[in-house]
Amino acid sequence: MDGAQYLQDDVGCVNKFSVRGTASGLYFIDSITRNLVKFDGKQLNNVSLTHGMSRWFTHLPVNGWTPELQGQACRLWGDPVNNDVYVNSPDKSICFSEVLD
Repeated sequence: MDGAQYLQDDVGCVNKFSVRGTASGLYFIDSITRNLVKFDGKQLNNVSLTHGMSRWFTHLPVNGWTPELQGQACRLWGDPVNNDVYVNSPDKSICFSEVLD
């Protein structure tokens, strides 16, 4: 890599399990604003805001995963067959369908 290009300097993720790549982009949970964000290769899109999920995401634990915090961090999973992105917290889950996007 010969350099870096910043798209934004106020968005990011500290939990490696809160990042998931799919065929249409890279999803992550922003550790500061607690939003689901998608990077499609060109720009960042706030998925939770544009799809009415912001309130659900504000209560998620976004701390990084450590052995001591096992089961307390939020994780993202992907279903490549149905093009779904699953967000799992210790006590609840939500599914985002890329097909309906």
